[in-house]
Amino acid sequence: MRDLGMGKNVMEEIVRDSLREFVDHVDSLPNHENVDLRWPIQIMVSNVINEVLFARKFAYDNCEELMNFVTLMKKNFDEISFSPLFMLAVAFPFIIDLPWLGYRAVGRHKENTMKMMKFVVNTVDSVLAEQPLETEADEHRCFVHAYAHKMGDQIEKKQLYATCADFFMAGQETTTTVLRWAVLFLAKFQDSQKRLRDEVHSVVGTERLPSMTDKNQLPYAHSYMLEVLRFANILQANIMRVTTEDTVIKGHRISAGSAVNGDIHYIMSKDPHFEQPEKFMPERFLAEGGQSLKKELVDRVVAFSIGKRSCAGEALARVELFLALTTLAQQYEIHPVEGQEIDLTPTQTFVQFPKEQNVKLVKVNRS
Repeated sequence: MRDLGMGKNVMEEIVRDSLREFVDHVDSLPNHENVDLRWPIQIMVSNVINEVLFARKFAYDNCEELMNFVTLMKKNFDEISFSPLFMLAVAFPFIIDLPWLGYRAVGRHKENTMKMMKFVVNTVDSVLAEQPLETEADEHRCFVHAYAHKMGDQIEKKQLYATCADFFMAGQETTTTVLRWAVLFLAKFQDSQKRLRDEVHSVVGTERLPSMTDKNQLPYAHSYMLEVLRFANILQANIMRVTTEDTVIKGHRISAGSAVNGDIHYIMSKDPHFEQPEKFMPERFLAEGGQSLKKELVDRVVAFSIGKRSCAGEALARVELFLALTTLAQQYEIHPVEGQEIDLTPTQTFVQFPKEQNVKLVKVNRS
């Protein structure tokens, strides 16, 4: 992944190219008074990881396969979220092997998972069937080609399928969900949207899209992104860990081998260091003078978890979020649809999705 540009300028350019196509598509929509940005955002984010994995992109007018994949993934989220048996099986894996109980806890969810895997398997096989690699430059055209070139005759397809599925799912849904929340925050909180746009216009202008080289000159934009991550707070539960030794926390003994869960959702919604945490306040991260950020507060935004088991895609996600947020503010004024109010009540599943709501867009004229 490093050779493909993960964490480098190559990855940023893939994101910016996807954003250019997103802006072109949104600009072409016939009615900006009532716009559903859910699928345009989904396609924009998906195309980044899709290009990295498969050197392919989804067309905005021909993405039925992606829509089916995402619909199945959302169905799995919903079913798992309301299944106490599934959560028990995560904490106590032996349940999976029990007759009937194992099926009710995990087995019945496999049908949707297998349908999702079929899409990944078909895509990987299609990429592998393309013209064989002929030059060293071709090696890193995409992850699948790089993997095949590296492994040669020893290629293990099942491992490749599983790796691509992990990247494809993790590389889009959480980022898409956070950006959908960001659109609603922009529409709901007009004063902070204007401050964000004014900063982007003063530094970047309107003739080019924002880049990561602008970030140090956009402290409010950085603060806005952090507050979106904190306020959206999309993960209800963290990935389970296992203690490696006996330990005591505030008088409670936890034995080695216990399944534990660090509650990042609680940290970002209740941490006393976040003054008035129930309010959307991007400026909370700005130091006095507004030109730098409070590092001690920035470090408490643990949306990607912390430690060695933190999100492997954090670097890419932060690039996507920052560039998408600043591009949206640069290109459009975002308002509630006439006569409607933005509802920030989340849908209560394993992932906190926003309610589906359209917005009104006003294209910003180039100066």
